Amino acid sequence: MSVFVDIRLQGKKTPEKPFRTGQGLGQFADAEECDAVAQAAGVTPLSQFYGYADVGLIDDIADALEDEDADEAKSWAERARSAARQWHDSAAGLQTISALLTHFDAKWKAEPDDEFLEEIVNDLRAFQRILKKAAELNIRFRFEVSA
Repeated sequence: MSVFVDIRLQGKKTPEKPFRTGQGLGQFADAEECDAVAQAAGVTPLSQFYGYADVGLIDDIADALEDEDADEAKSWAERARSAARQWHDSAAGLQTISALLTHFDAKWKAEPDDEFLEEIVNDLRAFQRILKKAAELNIRFRFEVSA
């Protein structure tokens, strides 16, 4: 399944095409690694900023998780549904994205031929620029996960 991470700004009309589609972040960055890096840096885990553009996707993911742990899948789906449309402080998002960018940029420098790392870094740089401006303007945001 292809996963995309789009950034949405509160109060801004959602464009027909996403403001920025983070296909590299959605496809190639391991969610657990991203959260672990953020936690180690003392910032909010990336997954805390996720909403879901398609609530049906929550069911699909929960179904996939159910094979591993049915109770955890149900708990995750409930949390995801409640967070699906929440907005977050852009300054907090900027701290998380900056920590992830530092981590993945260092990995890419160590492995410059890794095209997946290049895509992740490019997404993070774009998200960093967007969130910096949003934080200056005190505009809230969320990352929307879609397939």
